[in-house]
Amino acid sequence: MKPSNPPGGSLGLMAQMLPAVPRTVVDGVPADSLRLPSASIQEHLPTVRYWAAVRNKTQRRGTSASALQDQLLTDVGGAACAVNTYTDHMLELCLRHGRYYDGTAASCQPGVPHRCHQNAFELYTSGHTIAIAKGFALWNDVWQEHSWAFTPGGQVLEVTAAQPGRAYFGIPHRVLPTTDSHPGQIEILK
Repeated sequence: MKPSNPPGGSLGLMAQMLPAVPRTVVDGVPADSLRLPSASIQEHLPTVRYWAAVRNKTQRRGTSASALQDQLLTDVGGAACAVNTYTDHMLELCLRHGRYYDGTAASCQPGVPHRCHQNAFELYTSGHTIAIAKGFALWNDVWQEHSWAFTPGGQVLEVTAAQPGRAYFGIPHRVLPTTDSHPGQIEILK
């Protein structure tokens, strides 16, 4: 179960306004390293356990997941980076070819909830967008695996949520025509 956005704003904003969480370790992760916005650890125990599991899983995944997590949290910020389904190869591609995009300039065309990859691909193949990207978006101080599209003007087009993420990081690409000898290839854009 993913935690919802706490009342009153994102975790980062609330963390600035409320006292620090006492030093408590949950599932091997110091709770204060998760930057939770409350002095009462009991109030946020499900959230702490969820992000502790995410962080432990990321650390077990290998150097690509840890390097990407460190890069995102250092360059832009956030409380956590959820690396759940991407392969190590995908994470290495993100590290080599990923680019940052400002979410404040993004427009939104919400599609099917929880189907960002499908939504971006369908908009692209229908000719409504010029490219798609696969990577991460920053919502509620958490980097989450995500896909989005680009408008003909090159602007980020959020394809799932009604509000854009604060920032995006991913690999911009076009999908090349599929042939018998070259199924499912992409062209990474510079």
